[in-house]
Amino acid sequence: MSRKSSLNQIFEVENEYSIQFIKASGDCLYDCLVEGFRSLNLEIEEFPGVINLPGDSDIQALRRTVSENITDEDFANFQEFFAAGLSDFSFMKRCREKQDLQDRMLVCGKGAGAGHCIWANEFEIGVLCNKLGLSCLIVDMQASSLDSRFISVQPSSSESEWFILLQRTRREHYNLIKYQEKALMKFDDLPEEVKLKWKLAKKD
Repeated sequence: MSRKSSLNQIFEVENEYSIQFIKASGDCLYDCLVEGFRSLNLEIEEFPGVINLPGDSDIQALRRTVSENITDEDFANFQEFFAAGLSDFSFMKRCREKQDLQDRMLVCGKGAGAGHCIWANEFEIGVLCNKLGLSCLIVDMQASSLDSRFISVQPSSSESEWFILLQRTRREHYNLIKYQEKALMKFDDLPEEVKLKWKLAKKD
């Protein structure tokens, strides 16, 4: 599917939007976030909520942040998802303890290969939205209807300072959507159709 046709299904003023395609390395969600913040000359690993150890790359710092925020309850939920036969959680076969999962979460696709790392799902996105004060506005291209394509993951602990548009394609792959070449926006910078499609309202 071409960039033009895919965006034409989603946005009314299609020529104001573009897709920055991200390599399918297993780190695509993290790459989208890094590229979004970097577009405003912001280094994501320097944010207070991001755990960044000496020698960490930006992707490694984001993965470490997710890893360190896995709780016993999260581990139990992942076990349940695996027991239910959800293919996205097949990696849990080798994770017998929480530490096993935390260690696996640290593995970057760029080093180990896409098939040997954990791809980001709603859990990882939720953690990073909380740590970055970020809302991820996702266009799910695999949704059964147009109305159900607009997914918003917002921080639960604070109001969003930043907004980023993402395209989710097959096998949980993410690309970055830009509006008028902007990859990361404040609420007031968002076009009205985005606010309407994702049902966003500014809090008083």
